[in-house]
Amino acid sequence: MKITSYFAVVALGASDSVVGVLAKGIETSMRAPDVRDKMVAQGFEPIGNSPVEFAKCVREEIPRWEKVVNNAGIKGE
Repeated sequence: MKITSYFAVVALGASDSVVGVLAKGIETSMRAPDVRDKMVAQGFEPIGNSPVEFAKCVREEIPRWEKVVNNAGIKGE
């Protein structure tokens, strides 16, 4: 089973234009060779995708982890 960790910047309540500016800046940073090299050296796989792409990834992960939680009998406290 492949397990993936996500790190995200969330701008709750921000306008689409502000989210767009933030997303573009983060994406640009993730593609900068010095940033990318440092992240890879620490074991990360920098992606820097769009908010829409990230939301899609999260939606796709929910059923997978729901199955793991249910099969393990994990209950919320």
